[in-house]
Amino acid sequence: MTEGKKPRKPKVRQIPDERVEVMEPEQEQKRPAHRPSSYDPAFCQQVEELGARGKSFTQIAVKLGVTRQTLHNWSHRHPEFFDALVRAREGALAYWEDIGEFGLSADKFNSAVWTKIIASRWPEEYGKETTPELRTVVDIGASKPKKLDLSVVDPEHRDIVLNALMQMKEAAEAEDDGD
Repeated sequence: MTEGKKPRKPKVRQIPDERVEVMEPEQEQKRPAHRPSSYDPAFCQQVEELGARGKSFTQIAVKLGVTRQTLHNWSHRHPEFFDALVRAREGALAYWEDIGEFGLSADKFNSAVWTKIIASRWPEEYGKETTPELRTVVDIGASKPKKLDLSVVDPEHRDIVLNALMQMKEAAEAEDDGD
């Protein structure tokens, strides 16, 4: 708007019987047309591949050259894209769970950082509302004591891992007693 010009007031008409003022829109105040969507059905495969590599929705959006809000909008307009995002989320969770399983046998693994990543990205599965057994730490009785944080183990497999570790510890103790 240029200086000196006053903004135009909308035209007002009065309906005599009801004494209600109705604003009539001015023809000059049209909404700008939206840009056409840059959605491409081929994005579905890219989204799933990125999810399988552990990428977040923000990272996926950046790779596609859009915002997270655009991903959200596309998921509402395109059911196949919504499905791809669901599969990408599950693929990313599986990727990070694989890293946690690998960390169980790795010499150096920062389980605290891994736990923070998992808990913040998937709070429903690994959030703060965990049961005490998720935080169990086991000394496996190795020559150089190692501690394993069982919160990194999938709940379905936690008892199996715990039992196997206890059996290994008992076997090592029995071997030490036999010497």
